[in-house]
Amino acid sequence: MGSVLPKGVHWIRDSAVKFDPDNKRVHTGSGDQISYEYMVIAMGVALDFHQVPGLEEALEKDPMVCSNYSPKYVSKTSKAIHAFKEGNAIFTFPNTPVKCAGAPQQVAYLTDWHFRREGKRERAEVIYNTSLPVVFSVKKYAASLMNVIKERGIKLNVRRNLVEVRADKKEAVFENLDNPSEKITYQIMTMFDIAHLAPS
Repeated sequence: MGSVLPKGVHWIRDSAVKFDPDNKRVHTGSGDQISYEYMVIAMGVALDFHQVPGLEEALEKDPMVCSNYSPKYVSKTSKAIHAFKEGNAIFTFPNTPVKCAGAPQQVAYLTDWHFRREGKRERAEVIYNTSLPVVFSVKKYAASLMNVIKERGIKLNVRRNLVEVRADKKEAVFENLDNPSEKITYQIMTMFDIAHLAPS
């Protein structure tokens, strides 16, 4: 990183734990205080697989549970898509900020394409569960994406949020965000099913 920084820029490898705009200071994790004249805050997204009980265990142990959101698990996606025989192919968009909001749909569409190419599509239920009330939050793209979903026969469930993965029972549990007491459970993680899950 240091090799690409402009001259005069000092790279501080620390976390910001407190902003003090009245005194124009940032407090760091190591206890330092850094003063500033102008500040631009660009918060990164921290992936937290622990927010969904059972998710990390499933990602570690089951070859058919994958996520493109971590370098640790991304290579599992292609392997799972190729190993798929029949059943549910579940894709999720979480109820929290996420890097690249289009990625869960992209992998769903690519999986659908691969299944068609390999003659597996008629044996697959491709399911896209999104926490949003629409397929995509940018209106001008949402209509086109709805056409893609309909043309490809992808099952779209809106206002659904992954809340638990039960690796022992091979289940993914979603809550209905419009009625949080309602839980929807899908059978996953058999030798035939695939689940691409986005972290919270």
